Amino acid sequence: MDDKLYAALNKKKKEISMQVMMYRNTLEQIDADMSALRKGKSIMSYMERIL
Repeated sequence: MDDKLYAALNKKKKEISMQVMMYRNTLEQIDADMSALRKGKSIMSYMERIL
């Protein structure tokens, strides 16, 4: 029984860690967009560099 509980908790930990990583990436992008706006750049300017 302890093995099943451990496995379930470990799975949930991995899921939450992935969500945290995605939120962290989103926050970094928002920070970059806000910085670009402060500098007077379009937040879509990165698309121009990609294309």
